[in-house]
Amino acid sequence: MINRLHTFGVDFDPLIMSQTVSGIISWTGKPENNCEYIVTFNVDHTVKLQAYLR
Repeated sequence: MINRLHTFGVDFDPLIMSQTVSGIISWTGKPENNCEYIVTFNVDHTVKLQAYLR
């Protein structure tokens, strides 16, 4: 279980590359038509989000 972090008002899972790749590979075996995505943490975007929410 990954310990989800809360930073700058955003929750995220801190993954290393091997965990990320394993997750992507596991998605390819799913028969469902789910939308899966990965977002990289970008401090600039987070700061802009905080300013927008104020």
